[in-house]
Amino acid sequence: MYCICGCEKVGVFMQEQYPPVCAAVDIGSNTIRIVIAKCMPDHLDILAADEAMVRIGESVNTDGMISSEKRKKTLTVLRRYKALTRSYNTSHFFVIATEAIRKAQNKDAFIAEIKDAIGVPVAIIDGNIEAALMFYGVTYTVAQDAHVPNSVGVMDLGGGSTEFVLARKGHITGSTSLPIGSGWIHDRYFTADPPTAVDMDTASTFLQTFLAGIPIKRFPKLCLVTGGTANVLLHLAQKALRLSTERVTLTRDEVLRCEGLLCSLSSREIAERYQIDEKRARVLIGGVLIIHAVMDRYHIAEIQVSEHGIREGVLIAYARYGENWLEAVRQQMQSGRKISPYVPGAEEPQEDFVQFGQQRIHERAEQMFGWRNDVLAQQDNDIEPVHKMRVASRRLRALMDAYQSIGEPEAFKYAYRSVKKTADTLGNARDTDVMIATLRQQLEDIPEKGHPGILWLIDRLSCYRDQYQEELSAYIHELDERELMVALDASLAERDSQNGKS
Repeated sequence: MYCICGCEKVGVFMQEQYPPVCAAVDIGSNTIRIVIAKCMPDHLDILAADEAMVRIGESVNTDGMISSEKRKKTLTVLRRYKALTRSYNTSHFFVIATEAIRKAQNKDAFIAEIKDAIGVPVAIIDGNIEAALMFYGVTYTVAQDAHVPNSVGVMDLGGGSTEFVLARKGHITGSTSLPIGSGWIHDRYFTADPPTAVDMDTASTFLQTFLAGIPIKRFPKLCLVTGGTANVLLHLAQKALRLSTERVTLTRDEVLRCEGLLCSLSSREIAERYQIDEKRARVLIGGVLIIHAVMDRYHIAEIQVSEHGIREGVLIAYARYGENWLEAVRQQMQSGRKISPYVPGAEEPQEDFVQFGQQRIHERAEQMFGWRNDVLAQQDNDIEPVHKMRVASRRLRALMDAYQSIGEPEAFKYAYRSVKKTADTLGNARDTDVMIATLRQQLEDIPEKGHPGILWLIDRLSCYRDQYQEELSAYIHELDERELMVALDASLAERDSQNGKS
């Protein structure tokens, strides 16, 4: 017998008279999930499954650390899952961790803490292994389907990373792991709930640019998508668009309609109307934007959503390869092509992508500085220059995010820090402008007896706004346009030269 990757199955099932009952837990950036199943090389008889939204990635994205609050919540969930495994008399209990844990500075201490709490070691897997396990988990249910085309693409959209696997005739031909996910997009680009038009534009700017640098020119017609975001999106579409609960596919138009809904309602309203966990609803828009951007990038008309994923992949791998399942998967992936975005030597040339970045970053910087004089000459009640310059600075920063991994480190660091500080300084003034404008609008909607309190608050905010304007004017005045432009040009040009593409 051979598995979907064409490898001989010598796993534990071949040595057992009956399928072992095993459990697998995936500690993800957004969610912790468990599945318990009778394990066979080609099939899982799932006995129990559960998930808990913890959002470890939220604290890691903030300061690079897993907070004490997130650690406590994680341990509580894992203790509950350990008790669940005992009730099913599981023979093996596997725990893996992905992107958020990979990035956390205090991951070693956290992993030790977990082992002390539940007596189970945690395997922190890299993106390549994550992609393979996800592929096993998603495709085992369709491997025997005669209608499945030869070429299949699988996308696992998580909170902190997104994996792609390309396969032909059951063999993995290429894979990549991207360090972006629904929680990452939300935490980096969204400032309001529901997101503002500027938030959406900024996130879309990043995604369109970032995906353009992935050396995958075509994607198979059958696109299987898994992960919490995809499954919650399917649920939302079924409820809001009145689709059949039997449907597991979503068209591009249906994805866009859901995106519009998420831009119109707060996460609380989404949660209440469509029976979705509010924390999940809050980050859902980030994931939907990624799906939208991928469908546009590869002209995908329809996606098929799978409820299975990396946890099922762990159990399938164990059933096939036994105790050394992780090493066996690692060896299997060495035969496939690892598709690395933005890395010299990738199969597809990247000159166009670098040249595009040099041009667009320069253009965006010019747009930002184009509002400089208007901001310095701030007129009473004219809040547009600050708003426009801030939008331009955020768009420039989003564009730079997409090129960070190939930027010349020192020049890029200086330029990025300058752009971020510009956006933050403008943001202090802009946020105060919005609060003042909102309060002035309220004056028109409340009885006169409530006016004195609102007017007092407007007066106080106006004093703060004057202070912010002084700080802003001083900063913008000292900001060296020529020096920043040189650094922006050098941030890509130098690395480009190192690649021999000058």
